[in-house]
Amino acid sequence: MQAHASLLTCNQKHKRVLNVGFGMGIIDTALQEYQPSLHIIIEAHPERRVYNEMKKRKWLEKENVRVCFGKWQDVIPQLIQEGVKVDGIFYDTYGEHFLDLEDFHSHALPELLDTPNGVYSFFNGLAPDNLFFHGVACQCVKLQLASLGFEAEFVPCEITVPEQEEWEGIRRKYWHGRDTYYLPHVTWKATDETTTTSSSIEGEEEEKIKAVASRQENDDNGMNAKRQKVNES
Repeated sequence: MQAHASLLTCNQKHKRVLNVGFGMGIIDTALQEYQPSLHIIIEAHPERRVYNEMKKRKWLEKENVRVCFGKWQDVIPQLIQEGVKVDGIFYDTYGEHFLDLEDFHSHALPELLDTPNGVYSFFNGLAPDNLFFHGVACQCVKLQLASLGFEAEFVPCEITVPEQEEWEGIRRKYWHGRDTYYLPHVTWKATDETTTTSSSIEGEEEEKIKAVASRQENDDNGMNAKRQKVNES
């Protein structure tokens, strides 16, 4: 989540950020390190446990933090009506599916993400138990976002995965033995008038994106070769 927060803020303080899905507050805590000028949190499960935890940790009292209890499907239209614009958006909900993610992209991103340098990301738990289908799902997201005017890349991040024993008793295991996490990095497509990449990502981050693009192209070529072999057989 630290990597997500770094990407969403471009490692700069006083950005405007929106997070959909407070959960345990991990991403929001990371975002607070960058002292956002506006920090909107949408939490759809204001049950006693979540609310009490937020109250205990004084999230409702933090400067420049706005907590909206309710489903994003209800809150987002309100924010749009208010004319809210943010520099970074993060999506990590519980109990929703791929179609909900696509709906969020269609309804929220074009209206709320500021141009030209806004950045979007989400927790990439798509098809986590199968690397092939994980790649397919990422490509589907990339295509949908492209149709909305965005560029999407998936930056490989090496992670430490808990041992199998640590998952015992967990009803919904959300990670399945891979040591690489593909972090979504989404920006507005560059136009003749604006170039977003150079102003949003510099140095090492830019090199990561280029590496991911090259790797993705190789993966696509490999998949096409496999399909050709299958057709020939």
